Amino acid sequence: MPDTLDYYDSDPEGYSERTFCSDVSEIRDKFLRYVPDKGRILDLGCGSGRDTLFFIGKGYEAVPTDGSAGMCAIAEKNTGIPVRRLLFSDLDYESEFDAVWACSSLLHVPSAELPAVLEGIRAALKENGILFMCFKKGDSEGFSGPRWFTDMTLDRLR
Repeated sequence: MPDTLDYYDSDPEGYSERTFCSDVSEIRDKFLRYVPDKGRILDLGCGSGRDTLFFIGKGYEAVPTDGSAGMCAIAEKNTGIPVRRLLFSDLDYESEFDAVWACSSLLHVPSAELPAVLEGIRAALKENGILFMCFKKGDSEGFSGPRWFTDMTLDRLR
């Protein structure tokens, strides 16, 4: 995904400004109903760090990661904690998280690579851990401008 990462690396400050105040409170609140109090959450593709900061503020242990060096730097600035630069394909955690939050991040993974990435996420989760992921609704995939998008329907995801 070099083109997609280049997009995020080219203007991380601008991307953060455009997305940091996006209201995802409804889906975050639903997600947190399933996460144990003070649980450990992997923020996979954390972008600006918006959700990591929210989770920490609610008493959870959030571990932010992103594949873009630029977004890692912005997320560190926004959250005040280290952000690990990590590609989805390089997940190396084993049974460490109560939950994985992948908000608008896995949609950049080509569908052929998604099963291996999901297996890495499964390995990162503790027993009975949960995953939140979201995609744009549809059946297409490919580049839209400089970024790759994999759209999903429920049937396609299954």
